[in-house]
Amino acid sequence: SSGLRSAAMAPKADKAPAAEAPTDPDPPAAPSEPELVKKTFRRGGQVYTGFVKLVNGKYIRHGFGKNIWTGQTVKGESVVICSYDGQWRDNAMTGRAIFKYYDGSVYEGDFEKGILTSEEGKWEWADGTNYKGMWVDGYMHGQGRFLSATGEFWEGQFHRNCFHKHDGSWIDLSARHQASEMASLAKGDASHVPIVRVSSALQLNEELARITRQDNMVPFVVADTSCLPEEATVLDWVEGTDQDTTVFLKFVAIQKHRHHDYRSRFYNGIQKALVAGKRFSVVFEPDEEDPEGGVPQSQALQEFFDRFAFPLESFDPRLFHGRQYPVSFLPEDRRQEYFLVAPAPPPVSAAASPEPPAEPPAEGEEAPPPAPAATGARDPPVLYRLDFLVTTQGRLPNGASDHEVREVMIKSYEHLTPLHRTTIVLVASG
Repeated sequence: SSGLRSAAMAPKADKAPAAEAPTDPDPPAAPSEPELVKKTFRRGGQVYTGFVKLVNGKYIRHGFGKNIWTGQTVKGESVVICSYDGQWRDNAMTGRAIFKYYDGSVYEGDFEKGILTSEEGKWEWADGTNYKGMWVDGYMHGQGRFLSATGEFWEGQFHRNCFHKHDGSWIDLSARHQASEMASLAKGDASHVPIVRVSSALQLNEELARITRQDNMVPFVVADTSCLPEEATVLDWVEGTDQDTTVFLKFVAIQKHRHHDYRSRFYNGIQKALVAGKRFSVVFEPDEEDPEGGVPQSQALQEFFDRFAFPLESFDPRLFHGRQYPVSFLPEDRRQEYFLVAPAPPPVSAAASPEPPAEPPAEGEEAPPPAPAATGARDPPVLYRLDFLVTTQGRLPNGASDHEVREVMIKSYEHLTPLHRTTIVLVASG
């Protein structure tokens, strides 16, 4: 009790009260967030326009902005690879955005550090197939709805791109869509195949570039009897062709019949065309002993399509490049130069395309520093682009109308090649 009393007693007169701890009326404020400013940068093939903040002397993307990735072909032409239009956080694609891919696919939804992660994101492929729903770590995962280009749909629970059916089984919609893409490339309606007429080498090469790059089709070049000397071929007018990048189907058909290695002829031709920026060509040859019989079935391209040597996807240029098929054809010392920005379209099965080598780190992890001298310090990445055409040594009758040309081509070649994925280029006298 004495202890309690002494604790309650007032201090003695000769002792001053204990001093209170000093207080700071203005405690130090927390570091302020760097100010956001809007800028445009160009570097390493990338163009960014949007908000940035200054961190350790360097601007990094933060806030709303648009980033465009470009590549440069072997010939020095600039090509837009993809674009991201949306939110950034500390230089990473994080938040709501729209991403447009080289193969024609579009994703609208949320990202988390560059990975598709969203409560409701929509992916639409070039053929119209789409998925709308939850995304986790780049996969269709959770509640969602998948609608195919043919009108079939699946709605419910998804797990890593697979759909859980009512009977308890799972369907791999990634593989299913891949098969649908291949089926639509292999066979289609050629009754409205476009026809372009040219009468000079200049016209021909201009049309070849337009058909491939703007129309996303494969040129099928054929001459009529009025234009070229009998011993000449349309390839004499085509720029960037040579023996190494041209495959004569009669020859490879004989190789296949004899069980020789015919695949390397396609593989090497595509590789040399990619590296040198030349045109890869396949040539149908009518039977010399029976010219009226047309091109023999042994030359049908279906006999030679091979995922690793001559992919069917070559008949869809955007798909061929957007799925990174060129990587598997490039020599080892060129593969690290090839560039397509991540994230890649997620619903493509690992078995659907050749496995590319490990990708190099993505360009542009930091926006260019403020000094103007640094802008453009890096060269754009290399985009090896395949320019591909089909041709025939057969001739069409002189003076045929478009309707007659289409009828002859369908009768003679629809069973030999995906004619619906081509544009017929008729070389005729002016």
